[in-house]
Amino acid sequence: MIRRALQVLSLFVTLGLVAVVGPGPASAGGGAGPGRDGSKPVPAITSPAPGSTLRTNVVTFRWQPGADRYRLRITSGERGDRYEVYDASFAGSVTEARVTGLPLHGKSIRVELTSRFGRRQVQSTASFTAGVRRGLAVIVDFENARLEDWQEPPGWSRPPGFHNEAEIRATLDDMTAHWAWLSRGREVVRWDLTRVRLARPLMADPPDYGLREYRIDVMKAVAEAGQVDLSSYDVDADGITDSVWMISSDQGVDSGGPGYEYLGGGSVQVNKVKSFVDSQASYAVAYRRYGAFNHEFAHNIALPDLYGPNSTVERLSLMGVTPEDVPGADLSAYDRERLGWLEPRVVERSTRRIQLRSANDELAAVRIPAGWDGEYFLIEYRKAPASGYGSVGPRFDGLAVYHVWAGQSQNTVPQIVTLEAADGVVSPGPGGTPEPTDLFYPGNPTMDLSRWMRSYRDGDPVFRLTGVHRTRGGMSFGVEIDRAAGIDHPEQIPLVNASMEAGAGTPDGWDTLVDGGPVAMGRSTAEAHSGGASAEINASGFAFAQWTQTVTGLDPGRDYLLCAWIKGRDITTDENGDVGAGLLVSGTSDRLSLGGGTFDWTHACMMVEPPAGGSLTLACALGGWGSRGRGTMWCDDVELTLPQRST
Repeated sequence: MIRRALQVLSLFVTLGLVAVVGPGPASAGGGAGPGRDGSKPVPAITSPAPGSTLRTNVVTFRWQPGADRYRLRITSGERGDRYEVYDASFAGSVTEARVTGLPLHGKSIRVELTSRFGRRQVQSTASFTAGVRRGLAVIVDFENARLEDWQEPPGWSRPPGFHNEAEIRATLDDMTAHWAWLSRGREVVRWDLTRVRLARPLMADPPDYGLREYRIDVMKAVAEAGQVDLSSYDVDADGITDSVWMISSDQGVDSGGPGYEYLGGGSVQVNKVKSFVDSQASYAVAYRRYGAFNHEFAHNIALPDLYGPNSTVERLSLMGVTPEDVPGADLSAYDRERLGWLEPRVVERSTRRIQLRSANDELAAVRIPAGWDGEYFLIEYRKAPASGYGSVGPRFDGLAVYHVWAGQSQNTVPQIVTLEAADGVVSPGPGGTPEPTDLFYPGNPTMDLSRWMRSYRDGDPVFRLTGVHRTRGGMSFGVEIDRAAGIDHPEQIPLVNASMEAGAGTPDGWDTLVDGGPVAMGRSTAEAHSGGASAEINASGFAFAQWTQTVTGLDPGRDYLLCAWIKGRDITTDENGDVGAGLLVSGTSDRLSLGGGTFDWTHACMMVEPPAGGSLTLACALGGWGSRGRGTMWCDDVELTLPQRST
């Protein structure tokens, strides 16, 4: 019997039905080892060096040539809890792959390279240690003020602020522990602590000195001290320092308030450094609100604010009104997907008995496309923990259904993320919050399973929930997806030279408005989303600059969809806001900001409503609403449509 089994196994190997595992990575300077049958060498990973520690979450893996095809698969985690990070196949002519979104947990990751020779395949493996996400905390002293110089005066109404480095280090440790829980172990943040002394005194109302100048001074002092390598804090290898927390030795003054505005402010990018600032005695510092600091840290690396006068997700995310909760608040499935920690299961057809465990136990969610670019729904099971992180606030215990429209913000209508309530209406009001009954769960007296979730863009139904049940490990539900209505073709509203192709120095049909500067505006033939040209704004000084076009004959009260493709390079904003590059309607509060920094062509869309008279002045803009921007942006392929509403 043993002999017969060996004969069968030999036949399977000959037919290529069993993978032959090679001897592993080649030694440094050597070639790949031969396969077990000696017929072909086994290609192996050559770079980075197997066994090394990765520095960033963006790595180019290279391997030896010779096979017909390759498959690169990366996994992380221990046996029984292993999850897939990356999986892709390549032609034999390809011997490298740039992998983004690698874990940053400091643990082992396994890289498998499967090489195919005809019908035969062989595999080599290599192990690496993942990097960690790093943040830099900077204590900022002045000529006349050090952190240790100040003590709370008699009658001080708050708990003590920061008085020494040990107290700051303890808070950094709290932030690290909270972040590890938010990522469910997918990321570790290592905070380094350094200290600088500015060559200027602490003073009120310094002339020509604001938030931007202060942060430039701090980073100049950090560079001159030579104690840290700023490239170590760029884990996505985009040339921008990811996050710096500046802690000002301000002697208990009202930092960020009148006279000391330059010492305040949240997340802002200045000169390729993203930073946020706190006082040594601010409210958040005194009460050790580490969630507030992680909120700003999350801004620096990826996440937008989710609070606002009309927000419906505020208690469901650290990016809402929860950052000062202690213990620290949780993130939503939208946040985790954007951070790359979560890859939702995509459901595109009616499906029964979908299982989801609590987000406390598993990073899992369901994603349902709405049929339009950038619009989709996310479903996760939220259950408030009994204690510890995420336990403050409403006792949520049900399915949270988020309606996402990428490219928006919480100040636009619709917003970037909206909670689809169980009864169809979330009405928190100013400062309010969604309630547990806004989630879907058995026994919820407000739950309406007959209600369809509809697309913003055409009003057509997309899906509805069915069969919502509790299970031993979480919740089970089904989705019924509507395909009868289809997607109507929206009515195109004609614009003049929407693709910016016509014109000499400037695009025909477009006007300019500029406040501040200096600003250079023109038609660029060096950058284009499609065709051969785009409209460019190049501001070397802070400015509010627009390319505008007025459209008439629209229907007042109807919702139109304004879209454009926008690209940005080295965009920063002044201390009055973070509008950055985006779209707006002149004379109204309608706006859509893509923020600052450097980003590739991005499709931005917003709903706009013509006022009485049916006229709109559309604009691709840098800055706005009291904020001015600096840097370069390009705008192309502007489109205005009237979505077809279902009856």
